[in-house]
Amino acid sequence: MKKNGEYEKAVTPEPDPNDWFHAKIEVGEKEVKVFVNNSAKPSLVVNKLNDRKTGTIGLWTGEGSGGEFANLTITQ
Repeated sequence: MKKNGEYEKAVTPEPDPNDWFHAKIEVGEKEVKVFVNNSAKPSLVVNKLNDRKTGTIGLWTGEGSGGEFANLTITQ
């Protein structure tokens, strides 16, 4: 089953790809919401693929991107 476009979405306004940006990821019981650059409105809302309440979190940086993280905080 393909999920193309369901778990990705353009961010408006688009952050500068050569600069740092802030991302807040909220993992709820049924949904995951992503807020970019302190926006009050989520840039992405998707249904969770499972019903787990504990476990690990993985962050994927994308094709060809080295990906860098700073000031990473995980709270419960």
